[in-house]
Order: sequence, then structure tokens, then C-alpha cells
Amino acid sequence: MARRARAIGLKKSGESSSNCAPDSPARQVSPRAETIESAVLTTLRDYMADERNRRSMQMTLARRTQKAQANIASLEKRLGDLRAKIERGTENLALANREDVPGISRLLG
Repeated sequence: MARRARAIGLKKSGESSSNCAPDSPARQVSPRAETIESAVLTTLRDYMADERNRRSMQMTLARRTQKAQANIASLEKRLGDLRAKIERGTENLALANREDVPGISRLLG
């Protein structure tokens, strides 16, 4: 194991090229980026290989997709309501008396 640890860039506790105290962080194991990446990928691969985890992720994704679609429907309804208000406002402006136009203009400006 010690040979493998050295091959992937780990130092034994107490092994250092500096003159640090034996219990300092510099003398403890210092993994390299490749080692961390390999460990993370292995853990992720193992997690994804578990059928229960995969089903759980699929259910979560389906639930969030449903929620997003419901949110889209709600936003589309609100957008439709706002467009209807704009249309009514435009019609009301077209029906306004000439004397009211300066006042309406001040409100809009």
C-alpha cells in the first residue's frame, strides 16, 4: 500500500522535504489532484451503478420536471392576463375623449 501511495503522489505522515514539525500539516498526507479526481469518479461511478440510487434520481427528475411544467403553465396564464389588460388599455385609449388625452399622456409619461 505504501508503494502504491507513493506512486500516486501521496507522502507518508512524517515524510517531507521541509524541516517542519512532525505533526504539522506539511508532514501529513498530501494527495495530488489526479488522486482526488480518481476517488471522486470512482465514488460517483459506484453510486450511479446502484439501481436504487438511479431510480431515486429518475423520480426526483420527473417530480422536478412536473413542477417546472406546472410553473410554466402558471406563468403563461399570468402572461395571457397581462396581454388582455394591455389590449383593454389600448381600446380604452382609443375610446378616450380628446380633452382627456393630455391627462392620459401625463399618466403614461
